[in-house]
Amino acid sequence: MIRFAFNKLFTNLLSNAVKFTPEGGHVSVRTTLVGQNAQVTVADTGSGIRAEFLPHVFDAFRQDHRTLQHSSRGLGLGLSISKYLVERHGGIITATSQGRGLGSTFTVLLPLAAHRQAQPAVVDLTQAGACGR
Repeated sequence: MIRFAFNKLFTNLLSNAVKFTPEGGHVSVRTTLVGQNAQVTVADTGSGIRAEFLPHVFDAFRQDHRTLQHSSRGLGLGLSISKYLVERHGGIITATSQGRGLGSTFTVLLPLAAHRQAQPAVVDLTQAGACGR
């Protein structure tokens, strides 16, 4: 179950980042150890989130139609499901954005089962060609 939950969580975050980042933009994933927690940050240089909508970004069936193109629309459940999965595993998820056109950052903080040393890792998916651009 945990493998499925984390697969769904990070698939949601990464697919949103790719969907809302235009050609030539960047999507990055950074993992760090924060105390006895794993922190995963997914950041993009995409369309961003309006300040008025940011408090609602994790609400089920809520979408900011001002920033969506018709072909990008989904059901508005991905981030709500992501939040549920993170909280179900004792974690926290946050979203930040400086506004429309300025990208978004989603940060997931999850408690580790056993505290151990980990090396930070940074992966730029757009540079690796993983976004199909």
